[in-house]
Amino acid sequence: MSQLKRRSFTLVEVLVALSVISIGAITLADSFNVSLRAKSYAEKETVALFLLQQKASEIISGPILETGVFKGTFGNAYPVYRWEASLIPLERDLVRADIAVFWLDSGREHEVRIVTLASDIT
Repeated sequence: MSQLKRRSFTLVEVLVALSVISIGAITLADSFNVSLRAKSYAEKETVALFLLQQKASEIISGPILETGVFKGTFGNAYPVYRWEASLIPLERDLVRADIAVFWLDSGREHEVRIVTLASDIT
């Protein structure tokens, strides 16, 4: 009978092993969930950076006809994104352009922003 005890596991050993395996599985599942959220955020931020670059080029490349605060959306193609631009006149025909793109992710608003100088006020 003593040989049988040596070959088998006790109930306590089995419960400890199952607890360790369960904790590992839960940790792994949680890290997978965090990874999926990070991927989703990175994709939305990449789109926001692309839209910011597009909007900044649109505003800065041509002649700046007026200064002030401007707001808008990107239409049906990008419904969760919106933009704001603040154009403040400075000395010597310079304009401070503060352009931001905002989007919602998991109920929170995020933003990417660029601040630069532009010239050629007409």
